Amino acid sequence: MNTVKISPEALAAVKKGMLSVTVDGTGASVFHDYPIKVGGKTGTSQNAGIDHSIFIAFAPFENPEIAIAVVLEHGNSGYAAGSVVRAAMDAYFFSGEKSIDDAPAYTPLP
Repeated sequence: MNTVKISPEALAAVKKGMLSVTVDGTGASVFHDYPIKVGGKTGTSQNAGIDHSIFIAFAPFENPEIAIAVVLEHGNSGYAAGSVVRAAMDAYFFSGEKSIDDAPAYTPLP
């Protein structure tokens, strides 16, 4: 696996920004009430027709177990792919549950 050399300060700044996206930024409408802290970034890829929607995310924020990147062709804006990311995280963290509301508290892997 390749690694990227980045200072701890720079990494902390990027992660802080990605948390802000899901707490009070462009991804907040999808993740503001999520029971696990998520870092994310929305994006829009311009297209001659309808723009493409991009959303990348990782969770749990403090000790990531999963990273997801979604590109929706002609999804219009980065926000649109957020619901797909949330559904994938629901499946990962709460699979087998009727709904997120019925899920037990998440326990991180050791």
